Amino acid sequence: MKTGDLVIFYSDGVIEATNKEEEMYQTERLLELLQRADSGISAREMVDLIVKNVTGFMDGEEAYDDITVVVLRCKE
Repeated sequence: MKTGDLVIFYSDGVIEATNKEEEMYQTERLLELLQRADSGISAREMVDLIVKNVTGFMDGEEAYDDITVVVLRCKE
């Protein structure tokens, strides 16, 4: 890893989260979010961004699986 690189681990509950129309969040939506994110974002901010985006997509629907996100950023 190089300085500034991120590694993101997530459970299947992230990409399998569903909204009221029973659409799944899916990997593609997560990748689009990551590509749009500020490259200087901290690991904690990235976790918050992903969780906020997934829960916003769910629009109040109950999660049927865990939504777990772990982000590591290389500082040196």
